[in-house]
This record gives sequence, structure tokens and C-alpha cells, in this order.
Amino acid sequence: MLNVLSRFTSHGKEHGAASNTIECFEFYIETGRRLTLVREWLGYNPKEFAKVINVSARDLKDWENGNTIIPPEHATNVADVCSITTDYLYRGLELGLPRDFSAFIVEKCVIF
Repeated sequence: MLNVLSRFTSHGKEHGAASNTIECFEFYIETGRRLTLVREWLGYNPKEFAKVINVSARDLKDWENGNTIIPPEHATNVADVCSITTDYLYRGLELGLPRDFSAFIVEKCVIF
């Protein structure tokens, strides 16, 4: 998991490539979308969910909007509290997710 994050946390500065910046942005956006799906699946509004996962509402908003990436320690907490995996949050891997959450993902993705 940390290898996945280290690839995207430099914002392209170390490699100097615009494509790395774009990949980083897309990674943040997709991770935020997955976090939002988890929250919606559990039926929480953002303020309630922030309390459940013990973070500020501002941090949650930044993560969900893709402004910043959820740090590993918080991603692990979300995974534990919500019965999901960090692989899902960071990489979109659905293996090992609760069956009803997988069905929720399919339903939401059809709507998009």
C-alpha cells in the first residue's frame, strides 16, 4: 500500500513530468469517490461519518473531493470501522468486500 501512495505523493515534482501530476490528481479523485461510496453505503452524511471515523469534517471533505489523499493511518481506520479494505480505498480492488457493499457499488456505478 505504501508503494502505491509513494508513487502519487510527490505531485510529479520529483520526476518533473506533467503526466505524473495528472496521475496523482486522478488517484486523489478516484480515492475520494470510493471513500464517498463507503460513506453513502453506510447511510451517513459527511458530518456524521467524520465523527464515526474520528476525523474533522474538513479533512473528510478534502479527501472526498480529491483535494488531499487520505493518509494510511486514517485509511486503515476507515477500513477497520467500515469492514472494507485499504486495497479498495486506494486501488479500487473489490476482493474481500462485503457482498452488500459490492452490490451497492454496482448499483451506483450504473447510475453514473
